[in-house]
Amino acid sequence: MSQNWIVVDLDAHVLLEEGGTLDEHFWGNDGLDLDSFHVPCTNDRINIMLSGRFTHQRVAPLLRLPPELLHQILEFLNPTETYSPGIFLFAVTCKFALVLAQPHIVRLQQRHFAPLARHRLVCIGSSARTLANYPVGLFDQDEQRRLMTGSALADNSSSPGDHSDVSLYDLATETWKRYVPDPPSLVRPLDILWRPSAVSRMSAPDFERFRALTMPHRPNDAPWVLCSHSKREYVRAEAVSPVHPMGLGYEQVRGVDWKYRQRNLVRALLTCICWSPDATTNMLDAGEGTPVNRELTRGRWAGDRIELTTLNGMEGGKLWIDVTDDVVKVLQSLWDGVKHDHHRDVALEADFDALYARERDA
Repeated sequence: MSQNWIVVDLDAHVLLEEGGTLDEHFWGNDGLDLDSFHVPCTNDRINIMLSGRFTHQRVAPLLRLPPELLHQILEFLNPTETYSPGIFLFAVTCKFALVLAQPHIVRLQQRHFAPLARHRLVCIGSSARTLANYPVGLFDQDEQRRLMTGSALADNSSSPGDHSDVSLYDLATETWKRYVPDPPSLVRPLDILWRPSAVSRMSAPDFERFRALTMPHRPNDAPWVLCSHSKREYVRAEAVSPVHPMGLGYEQVRGVDWKYRQRNLVRALLTCICWSPDATTNMLDAGEGTPVNRELTRGRWAGDRIELTTLNGMEGGKLWIDVTDDVVKVLQSLWDGVKHDHHRDVALEADFDALYARERDA
């Protein structure tokens, strides 16, 4: 019998994907939502708004203060770091104000729209029952103690010492909540229709600038990469081709939006973060315990800090390593061994013209 798997955030203590076979996690329609790890290109958006010439005008007395003091004022406008309009309203007054507000807006946007970026993720199998079954260094001493205590309580044992198992799977499924991303917008339809707030009473150009600053900027054609900040490794999104939905023509496939195309990125991520002492995955016709299954159940990024960002957005410092070819090789092996024909909706580095012609002729 195949084991069940869950995807968890070890830092936020939340369930990202509830229990199911690995086959269901990989090929199901409702896959892991990447938006909470998908960092907006806020700097790029602001730099575009700052491009062009600056109009020479009299500087307001407030803006003559030293930049250090102005940054303290901006922090005072929003001491709790909530996603509120204050800093954005300040930013649309002029380009100089936008330059001052830029680092604050970047930080607020990432916390609001990508709150789980750089969190530790793992897709854990239900067979992991002892500390020796987990990746080395996955838990620190405090986490090990909480895990042992939580496993005992989840199992209704009389005391933590009575419980020999240390099951992250049991603890998460029984005590952790399911994470539901729902970042509220600062721009609402009623603002445009009824104008009840200060935001909606600004001029049309200022309102457009305000909306551009408060909404996440994630261009589809950006050089997106899945990153492990723990390993300093990344996978290029462009190497994981768009999903090829059965029944759609080639021209329709080319126009599918990011939400649909990111399903292959989810599969690439799962390939890297799965972990279990048991190589049973229910994924391949070749049988359990194959080299691909063993590699899949020992994910190279299991428990690492994960982020979906752009090549330009990757932090500097130590050298980053491109592991795209290794990950795509595993994904291609899974594709070749998929058991059900109706799950063949993945095209990894495929020639879409040839793929569509082959299916059309069939």
